[in-house]
Amino acid sequence: MISVIFESAINLLQGVLVTVYLVKCFGCKKQFNSRIVCIAGTIITFIYLMISNYIVYFEGAAIYIYMIYSFIFSLILLNGTILEKIFYNLLMICCLACSTLLGGGMVSLVVKKDFLNAIPVGSVSRYVGATLVQIILIIFLALIIKLKKLLMEKDDKYMAIMTIIPAVSVIVCCFLVYRTDKNYEINVIYTFIALTGVVIVNIISILLLIMEHRLYEQKMQQQVMLSAYQQKEKDIESILDMQRENSKQRHDIKNVIILIKELIQDGKYDKAVEMIDKYNYSNRNNNITEIVSDNIVLNYLLNRKISQCHDAGIDMCCYVLGSVTGIDDMDMYILLENLCDNAIEAAIQCSNALVRLQISEDNDNMYIDIGNSTRFNVLESNPDMNTTKQDKGLHGFGLMNIRDIINRYNGSIHYEQQGDNYLMCRCKLHKEINAER
Repeated sequence: MISVIFESAINLLQGVLVTVYLVKCFGCKKQFNSRIVCIAGTIITFIYLMISNYIVYFEGAAIYIYMIYSFIFSLILLNGTILEKIFYNLLMICCLACSTLLGGGMVSLVVKKDFLNAIPVGSVSRYVGATLVQIILIIFLALIIKLKKLLMEKDDKYMAIMTIIPAVSVIVCCFLVYRTDKNYEINVIYTFIALTGVVIVNIISILLLIMEHRLYEQKMQQQVMLSAYQQKEKDIESILDMQRENSKQRHDIKNVIILIKELIQDGKYDKAVEMIDKYNYSNRNNNITEIVSDNIVLNYLLNRKISQCHDAGIDMCCYVLGSVTGIDDMDMYILLENLCDNAIEAAIQCSNALVRLQISEDNDNMYIDIGNSTRFNVLESNPDMNTTKQDKGLHGFGLMNIRDIINRYNGSIHYEQQGDNYLMCRCKLHKEINAER
């Protein structure tokens, strides 16, 4: 009776552990309640473990049956890509196998018996071993959940390579149990050492892959930022030229207005009209900007984008309401550059290509609304707004830079699909909350 209660408690605990692990890794799909999913997963796992205990007192090859079930459970009820689900399910199975062998191996060393002979049902060694297994399993699963943020890689090739590591480990762990050496003590020691080596190799491999990925990510970020600064350097002279031209035009207009006012006051109306015609003729071919605000960098960027759209046959309109202050020029430049580029790249694929941009503000916030025509409903086909370009490693940083600047100003960004052929992006930035660069 004690044995049945103990086995039931251990199986229930393990059901809770693996179910919570899966839910923590992926999260439940929106249409399912997380509490109900956890309860259902725990009950199914508990039933599976109770049935398997009546067949064999160590799962062995049956662990693969549970792996199939956990994958199906993840596929139907939980979020995440298929490769992610395969990877984290294999990691879980690897943890189950490793914790079983480590806990049982420790007991085997103490009682000096082969692994399978050291943990018969109803024995003290069985109780101790099962308890050790659950403690080790908790540690393993907790570490994986904490490492989840570092392992959040969306690249399919990277995730596929990572998946191979736990897959091989599960196979090795299961085969280690069934060694047939006659010398039980040597067999146990060898198994324990081999298993320790497998665990160490896995840890090192994962850490090396994380380090390598971080270096790759940093290199890509440096490339993107270098390109942005190179473009910025090219734009500096044009921005200064625009500033000088605008200042000259404002000065000329001021003098012309004074002259025309004096002519009107003297009753020389014909001469005033003549001066207006002359000024209009002399400036009609000048490159007068379409966007004029207090921010010269914003003026240059938006007018360049308008010119770019005009050349590409895209109807682009920009509206700047307010003085547009409180946001660093470089942050504004990078944010609008990426937002406009994304909108233009989507609009240019449409027959009715158009882009609409409005920038407004109040005392505390700045609002940027940019909309563009689309070929289809973007939020249905790509709800996470991931880059669709082939070179995902480089172009994906455009969206990353947008979100980084939004977060820097404690702001928000969300997308609205207005019909099937128009997408609106709304950004909000808090001007007073600007973290240090």
